[in-house]
Amino acid sequence: MDYKIVLSERAIKDLNKTIVFLLKRWTEKEASSFLDKLDEIKNAISKNPLLFPYHDEVNQIHKVVLTKHNIIFYKIDDTNKIIQIITIFNVYQDPEKLGL
Repeated sequence: MDYKIVLSERAIKDLNKTIVFLLKRWTEKEASSFLDKLDEIKNAISKNPLLFPYHDEVNQIHKVVLTKHNIIFYKIDDTNKIIQIITIFNVYQDPEKLGL
């Protein structure tokens, strides 16, 4: 059984900022490509949540590189079969803003 993917409020804000940026600086094609990559990773995580390494093993937070500019951080809820995407972090931000 696949896990359900849920985006936190923070992840939704991150995603919206990225899409707005891509549409301002690049083209609709790049924004669409970004969303396609996000869907691919969400599908992979849904099928195999342990596929990607820990960012923080103590707090059970995993990470996966979405693009060279964005990293997804997520947690697994095995009881409810849910993957919570905590943030889609832009690596150009101050690392202190990650706050995980």
